[in-house]
Amino acid sequence: MRKQRTVGFRKSGYTSHLPKIALIMAIFSIFLCIALAKIGKVHETYTERSLQIRDGRVIEQEYKKEITRPLTKEELDGLYSGASLEIRKIVRTALSNPTTTTLEVKTAERAVVATREQVSTAIIKHFPESTYIKGAIMEHGEAGGIPSMTERSQPLWTACNRVDSDDPFYPDDLESVIEQAWQFDGYTPNGEYTKADYDLAVDVFERWYREKHGETNVGRTLPADYLFFTGDGVHNYFRKTQNGAIYVLDLPSPYEN
Repeated sequence: MRKQRTVGFRKSGYTSHLPKIALIMAIFSIFLCIALAKIGKVHETYTERSLQIRDGRVIEQEYKKEITRPLTKEELDGLYSGASLEIRKIVRTALSNPTTTTLEVKTAERAVVATREQVSTAIIKHFPESTYIKGAIMEHGEAGGIPSMTERSQPLWTACNRVDSDDPFYPDDLESVIEQAWQFDGYTPNGEYTKADYDLAVDVFERWYREKHGETNVGRTLPADYLFFTGDGVHNYFRKTQNGAIYVLDLPSPYEN
């Protein structure tokens, strides 16, 4: 009679790889969810146009504005709808404190034939384009993170005040004052600025131009004798002299905030 043979795995020499595969798949799922969530941000893009009068010509400027925002809770849940609760917790922790970024880039500038109504609302500019750009860079570096437009305009008025100052230490034109060494730490020749920074520089410098040509109450946010300021990362503090009393806003602001 033949002996019955038992067919099966031998105990020695065999190791199951299922736990390792499950662990690898879990780790892969976590990184995939995080990668998808980071890449899968929502991009909202639109175009702004404005008219300016420069050297007797009407110039249309076009800006492309792109806002990148994080996914909503519902959008994020959709990325890992099949994942376990533990994986969801890990992903949420990795994606905590999401941020929203805004990018504004000038995409076109051209001379246009404008209607009388368009010309009446266009901005008349009395300084070279480089002056406004340098002012925008300086303002962005010195006060760009401050929500208040009133406060953001004050470094620009400081530059105007230095041009008007009788102190021979300061140059007699805006660009030279802004570029003066060791004065405006926020300014670099190729620094960043947004359309809002540029528009604010145009607004302040044009108000100053009108003041110099006899107009009163142009909307100053800083008196003419304040030449210095320091900052603490939250606000800037303006003084007549380096160790003088800090200016307390007492002028009516032309801005909403």
